[in-house]
Amino acid sequence: MINKQIRLDWPSAPGHGYRMLGSVNMATWNVYSDWIRASGYTTGLTLPAATNGAPRFFRVEAQP
Repeated sequence: MINKQIRLDWPSAPGHGYRMLGSVNMATWNVYSDWIRASGYTTGLTLPAATNGAPRFFRVEAQP
């Protein structure tokens, strides 16, 4: 995004819960969001710009 924020969108199932996890090394994962209840077939999240310039890796955790 223009302000260096990161926008992540993923396919989802309405009514299911999702949360974003992030890592800089793919060994240790941190929670980047609360659980999001999907209302449609695509869910997204905007994250703030990285402060240290380190690469980021993301994964989505899902629950019924």
